[in-house]
Amino acid sequence: MTRHLGIYNYFGKGQQFYSWIHINDLCRLIVTALEDKTFSGVYNAVAPEHITNKEMMKQIKLQLSSVGFLVSVPELVLQYTLGEMAKVVLNSNRVISDRIKSTKFTYQFTKVGEAVKDIIKKKI
Repeated sequence: MTRHLGIYNYFGKGQQFYSWIHINDLCRLIVTALEDKTFSGVYNAVAPEHITNKEMMKQIKLQLSSVGFLVSVPELVLQYTLGEMAKVVLNSNRVISDRIKSTKFTYQFTKVGEAVKDIIKKKI
């Protein structure tokens, strides 16, 4: 297995929730919604697992078998360099997939570690 050396940054304290979904699940969800007449209205195309920015970076580092460092980018640095746009990476929204859960759709990837591992393996 190839080992990577790198710096894995998270923003501020890393407690912001990040929504994610594996590309395969997203494609399957879209096809299912087009074919299944019971789908109606708005659905949040996100995985059922809630994960923080810091945990996301830990999982990426772990799946890459990295010997790198997990480092915070301080809020003050983000605010200075990005100005008002710092809110984009520092704010948090916990997006839920409850409407998807109420359908017959089943996720192939429910844990971010599994999804990252698959993406690395397929070199996506």
